[in-house]
Amino acid sequence: MTSKKGSAHQEKQMSGKLGCLPPVSVFSMDDIEVEVAKLEAADAEFTRPPVKAGGAAIAVFGDTCGDFIQLIERHV
Repeated sequence: MTSKKGSAHQEKQMSGKLGCLPPVSVFSMDDIEVEVAKLEAADAEFTRPPVKAGGAAIAVFGDTCGDFIQLIERHV
């Protein structure tokens, strides 16, 4: 049986590792800022707010199952 202290320590270790996992789904959109605002209004927590990366803007948030979802807006 895991103590509460041990359990909290394990959760902290896992949360650090989960932040490094790749997203399980990627969705492309025309305006990432609009979609991020909608999701934040619905209490989504972003692990990576929108950032420009090369020819795109990306953002990552977690779903209710602990998976990571990436949003991408491609700049052509």
